[in-house]
Amino acid sequence: MIRAENVKGIRGLMNLGNTSFMNSALQCALHTQCLVDYFLSGLYRSDINRSNPLGSGGNLCEEFAALMREMWSDEDSSIKITRFKDAIVGLAPQFAGYQQQNSAEFLSCLLDILSEDLNRILRKPYVTWPTFSETDNQYEAAEESMKKFLFRNMSIIVEKFIFQLKSRVFCPQCSKVYISFDPCLILTLPIPLIEHTLKITFVRYYNVSPIVRFGVKVTLESTAKDIKLVLSQISGVSHLQMVIAEVRSNRIHHIFEDGVTVCDFGENIVCYETPELGNNHTMLKIEFKNQDSVDFYRIPLLLWIDHLEKLNSRDLYNMVSDFISVKNDPLENPFYLFVGKDPLVKNDESSPVQFSEQKEPKALTLMFDASFDVLNSYKSKENTIDHESVQDSLRDKKLTLHDCFEEHRKSRKLSPEDAHYCQQCKAFVEADKKVELWNTPPILVVSFDRFLHKNPYKIETSVEAPLDNLDLSNFVLDREFHAAKYELFAVCLHYGRLGGGHYASLAKCENNDWYSLDDTWCQKVSEEKATEMCDKNAYILFYKKKGEEL
Repeated sequence: MIRAENVKGIRGLMNLGNTSFMNSALQCALHTQCLVDYFLSGLYRSDINRSNPLGSGGNLCEEFAALMREMWSDEDSSIKITRFKDAIVGLAPQFAGYQQQNSAEFLSCLLDILSEDLNRILRKPYVTWPTFSETDNQYEAAEESMKKFLFRNMSIIVEKFIFQLKSRVFCPQCSKVYISFDPCLILTLPIPLIEHTLKITFVRYYNVSPIVRFGVKVTLESTAKDIKLVLSQISGVSHLQMVIAEVRSNRIHHIFEDGVTVCDFGENIVCYETPELGNNHTMLKIEFKNQDSVDFYRIPLLLWIDHLEKLNSRDLYNMVSDFISVKNDPLENPFYLFVGKDPLVKNDESSPVQFSEQKEPKALTLMFDASFDVLNSYKSKENTIDHESVQDSLRDKKLTLHDCFEEHRKSRKLSPEDAHYCQQCKAFVEADKKVELWNTPPILVVSFDRFLHKNPYKIETSVEAPLDNLDLSNFVLDREFHAAKYELFAVCLHYGRLGGGHYASLAKCENNDWYSLDDTWCQKVSEEKATEMCDKNAYILFYKKKGEEL
């Protein structure tokens, strides 16, 4: 573990195996000052509700308090969270095992259970949740809703984190409007699907140099065919003679059909020009490797061969040699061809090459003798120049946190799965729903809806979130509510894609310095670096209201 300057409260959390999602959320919670004061002072002990069937009998609360004491002790070693994990799994079995999970879902579960463990309401009365109309006094309606919620819930989590969302549902069948004021712990904000510039490397057939990188304006709903049509206009190559692929570590990871959207694209997208194809052409991917290395290098190529099933090893070797423009005698070239792990005998004319065990596209590995200077020759051919369209990325709109608040309060039509039951129509209807912020809490937790539900894709769009003086006065409906400004004090970060990504966090200490907390790795970072990390990778933001005793 690295603990910069031995700052109190800066300690790493051990990763038990894909538990970075848990560590990152815990670091944010363990650096929330009102919770620090509450648990370190011991005040929580008198609030533990061991008879609440919705809680853990105080078990999770005790383990969280133990973590808090360890975090803020004078020790500097990393903390093992095994006992805490066992405690939360007892009530939330979805977090058992060692699969990567969603940090926002974990945080919501943690705050819910802590609130129940610390609920001062020992016997919860039965209440019916009210709905209102637009003719009702909205302030009285919001107050009545909060009172009913407080009849059953009263804890430090409620006092510091809970706020209200005003929901307006309009039935298009009978025009009836339903108004409700719902308590909420975490505000989930959508990220607007704005147009941005996707950088695509374009590889001409027959290994034409130099390779050109284009910039194509897309949204997350743009398809591979849309991109081909734009590239066709820029490059002059027919969109019918293009294949779009994702390249990872200099290997072709996936080839996309025309209907696939940008949502499924990775970070490194390559478009390959194809020759005019007949019915008997087979696609081969050629990937380059040094004999003395396990790594692949340069952009891989795609080769189309007519009647591949008739070619023997010598034919294939010569064809590949001609395609990659190695000008020496093909039989003397210092490279070897592998089909999977099997080397081809380059002079073998006895039988056709067997690809039967391979998936499409079939793969060839071209391995060079490490002593041959053709390595440098091939690397020099990979010089990539940027087309003027790439510069458009500099003019892409920069999203701000306020843009996400604007998107959040837009009216949306409910999907059939989320249809609203209209009491007047006596049926489920795809109603129009609008959700707005009624008031704000002392601690405002904001989560970005980065993961699309229709496919395993993460919205990578950067969002500029202010570290200080976040003003929400334009988004809060309750005009009687004090529209204070907020200061950021902790951030849960997510890197990579859904399922295979990694979580880390940022926390601001009492000395106003920012620290990067990545499992057991703890390091001081500048405010500029913290801003950069937050804008690019923020998943959950923790804000505290300024000028208020927390």
